[in-house]
Amino acid sequence: MLVVLTLFAAVLFQAEVSPPGGFWQEDDDHGHMAGTPIMRNKNHNIYLFYRIFSSLGFFSSMLQIILLLGGYTQKSWFFRLFFQFSIDGLAISFLCYIPTVKFRYLVGVSLVAAIVNAVVLYRNTENQASHVQEQQQQQECDVEL
Repeated sequence: MLVVLTLFAAVLFQAEVSPPGGFWQEDDDHGHMAGTPIMRNKNHNIYLFYRIFSSLGFFSSMLQIILLLGGYTQKSWFFRLFFQFSIDGLAISFLCYIPTVKFRYLVGVSLVAAIVNAVVLYRNTENQASHVQEQQQQQECDVEL
């Protein structure tokens, strides 16, 4: 898991430091300043979406790496939630790289991803809670015998 998270963090870091389209190389008469991302001027909404999700994915990956190194368990809902954030950040950042993707599709994909994540997280938490109850009942039966 640590290797996967490190790979996520490395890819998303690279996505942050080299946005799609690159940077303006020099100042010009159209108001473009050297060092600013081209995508920000060409399609501002998709650029903001890209920055939000690549940052979310990067920081989620970094948080999970710190949690793993600190001995935190992978089975907790907290860890799973941030793992889903990392995957979503990576996937939606990738979609922003595709020049033909429209902003409304990005919003739709991110909403679907959020709903799927919520359902999966809820089901996993519910299954984990029922498993814990079964274990407690089994222990109580063992104590009575």
